[in-house]
Amino acid sequence: MTLWKSVAKSVALASDEGDKLRVFGNQFLLKVDGAATQGAMAFLTGTFAPGTGAIPHLHRGHDEIFYVLDGEFRFHLGEQQVESGPGGLLFAPRNAAHGFTNIGDTTGSLIGIVAPAGYEQHFVEISGVPDGPDARAALAEIYQRYDQEPA
Repeated sequence: MTLWKSVAKSVALASDEGDKLRVFGNQFLLKVDGAATQGAMAFLTGTFAPGTGAIPHLHRGHDEIFYVLDGEFRFHLGEQQVESGPGGLLFAPRNAAHGFTNIGDTTGSLIGIVAPAGYEQHFVEISGVPDGPDARAALAEIYQRYDQEPA
């Protein structure tokens, strides 16, 4: 009989715990990163003001799942658009153009899962980019490093 020993870290956090990030004015909470999961996945939450979200884009190195906790969102997957409230889900596999927008009148929140992990560091880096004339070049470099391109 083979016994497997987990090398990933166990994590238990309260609802407001995690690494607090600010990404384009929206609050993200990085709950579990790749260091804790041995690169298997990352888990984040994001709270989005009305009219904000993620413009359609794609990645080649990871899959993403978005799950609506509260609010109203429009998911974009290729040419398809789906509007959904709490319980709605978008699975965006590698190479699939995807994005989302908060279409409600109040803030809305999503869970985001990235697999394999690594891309969550993209949000960490973006949250550290100061406003100013050099921001556009810094963001372009981050997008390139994390294999994100507009769709």
